[in-house]
Amino acid sequence: MHRAHRIRLNPTPEQEKYLWRCAGVARFTWNWALAAYNDTLVRGEKPSIAKLKVEFNRQRAEEAFAPWVGEVQSYAYQYAFQDLRTAINRYHELRKADKLKPRAGWKPRKDGRPFGWPRFKARALTTPAFGLANNGGVHCAGNLAYLQRCPSPINMAEELRFTGRILSGHVSYTGGHWHLSVSLDLPDPQPEPLPGRVGVDLGIKSLAVTSDGVVYENPKHLRASQRKLARLQRELARRTKGGKNRAKTQTKIARLHERIANQRRETLHEMTTDLVSRYGTVVVEDLNVSGMLSNHRLALAVSDASFGEIRRQLEYKAPAHGSQVLVANQWFPSSKTCNDCGCVTALTLSDRVWTCPNCGVVHDRDINAAQNLRDYQPVSVA
Repeated sequence: MHRAHRIRLNPTPEQEKYLWRCAGVARFTWNWALAAYNDTLVRGEKPSIAKLKVEFNRQRAEEAFAPWVGEVQSYAYQYAFQDLRTAINRYHELRKADKLKPRAGWKPRKDGRPFGWPRFKARALTTPAFGLANNGGVHCAGNLAYLQRCPSPINMAEELRFTGRILSGHVSYTGGHWHLSVSLDLPDPQPEPLPGRVGVDLGIKSLAVTSDGVVYENPKHLRASQRKLARLQRELARRTKGGKNRAKTQTKIARLHERIANQRRETLHEMTTDLVSRYGTVVVEDLNVSGMLSNHRLALAVSDASFGEIRRQLEYKAPAHGSQVLVANQWFPSSKTCNDCGCVTALTLSDRVWTCPNCGVVHDRDINAAQNLRDYQPVSVA
C-alpha cells in the first residue's frame, strides 16, 4: 500500500537558498525540454523524452551552457523530464476522450500549439517545486529531512506518521512556506471487516447527513474568509506592478488561501476517518460536480464543500479500516424516493421537508436521501 505524507519544512536561510536554486533548475529544465520537444515536432520528427534527456546531459557536461545546473542535486532536473512526459501523456489521453475544449473567449496561442498543450513556466507565475528520489535524494530521520547536496538536514514540523520505505519525494513552495511530500511503501493492512452499513448524503447546508441521523456541519471556510480576502484583493489592485509592496500583498493572499485549504482539509479528514472507522460499508452518491459548478449561484458553495475530495478520501482510507465504499448511480433518485413505500415524488431544491403523497410519511430531505443510499443495491449487468 502506498501512502503520501505532506509536511511543512522550516529551513534556515542557507537551506532555503538551496531550495530556491533547485526549484529554479527544475523550471529551467522543463522549459528547455519543452522547447526542444516542440522544435522536434515542427521538424516533422518523432520526439523522445529519453533522447532529450541524453542531449541535455551531453550539453550540460560538454558545452557547459548552464554550469549552475550541476551545483544542485541531479533529481531537480531529472524529474523535470518525467513531469513533461506525464503532462504530454495526459494531454493525449484527454484529447482522445474528447475532454479538451477551449473555454469561451480563448485565443490561439502564440506558439501555435493546440489548446491544453503544456506551457512554458514563468518564474513569477509558477509554483516553485522539484522532485526527489528515494535512492539518496531524500530520507527522513526523526524530524529531520536529508536532501541530497543540501548543506545540512532540514527541520520538519513533525515526524513521518508512517513507517515504510520512501519511494519518492516532492518539495514545493506554497502559502509562503516550503513543504515536503513523500510517498511511502507500507505493508498491506489486514484489518477485521467492520459491521454495519450507512448511507451518506452530501450537501451544502450540511456537509453530510448519515442514515443514522448524524449531521456533519459545513464550516464554509472560504465564505468565512471572503471579507478578508476581498480586502486583500483591493489592496493588491492598488499596488504598483513589480513593486515590493505588491509582492508582500501577494504573499498575504497566498497564505490566506493556504490557511483556508488547511482548514478544509482538516474538516474532511476528520469526517471521512470517522465514517470508515465506524461502518463496514459507506454508500455515497456519484455526484455530477462539474454540472453543479455550472450553476453560478452554487459554484462557490460546491467548490468549498469539496465533494470530490470527500469521495477520494473515503475510497483510499476504507481498506485500512476494514471498510468499503459503494458508489450509487448518478441517476439514483435518493432525495425524492420515499424510504417507507418507494413512491417517487417531484421535488425542488427548496423542499427540505416533504410529505409522501402515497403513504403520508413526513420526511427530512437529507435523512431520507441517506436512508435510500443505505438501502441502495447496485444493478448487476448480465
